[in-house]
Amino acid sequence: MYFDCKNMSSKTKVLSNENLEKSVITHYSSQPFTILLVDDDPLFCKIMTRVAEKKGIKVVACQSVDALAPLDVKDFNVLVMDYNLGSESPASGLEMVEYMEMVWGGLPVIMVSQSERYGQLTQWPKTVKTFVWKAQGAEKVLDLACEFGS
Repeated sequence: MYFDCKNMSSKTKVLSNENLEKSVITHYSSQPFTILLVDDDPLFCKIMTRVAEKKGIKVVACQSVDALAPLDVKDFNVLVMDYNLGSESPASGLEMVEYMEMVWGGLPVIMVSQSERYGQLTQWPKTVKTFVWKAQGAEKVLDLACEFGS
């Protein structure tokens, strides 16, 4: 299922209905749908940014957790977080999500990873909406980000 995020804002609601599988009601605003991407892989950041731009979606890509300090949660609709942020990171992506829940509250999170890790955990933090294996592609990540970030 594809969600058009181009004109979505944080005021967009996705409603479920008995007669409709999913219907999207969009309220337009001056702020574009914006994804915060935290991933130490510069190639994945570049691919995500390019694919998102073609769809009219703004991506703020951070390759380290240090880059998160000046950011404001109100500027983002969804967080896409890498599970493994590399050896130079002070924390794993999962630990960062747990910390960000305390600081930023309920920003929805899509966890991504180069390897299939979904079965490794029995309980995810409550803001984690789903897990995506990077091999499934940027389109899949973006579709899920739009679905859960609206």
